Amino acid sequence: MAAGRRVVGHSGSGPGRATDSDVFPDGGRAVVVLANHDTSVRPIVALGRHLVT
Repeated sequence: MAAGRRVVGHSGSGPGRATDSDVFPDGGRAVVVLANHDTSVRPIVALGRHLVT
């Protein structure tokens, strides 16, 4: 749940990369973050979730 909305997704990372995808099935929206570094993308994901909700 993000701001009371259902969200499904998946994240992953490895040397030199990080990814996250969130799908908001009830709102018809998706947020995808692709990064070419292996530090946390959580702040970017949080911003995307905020913008969608």
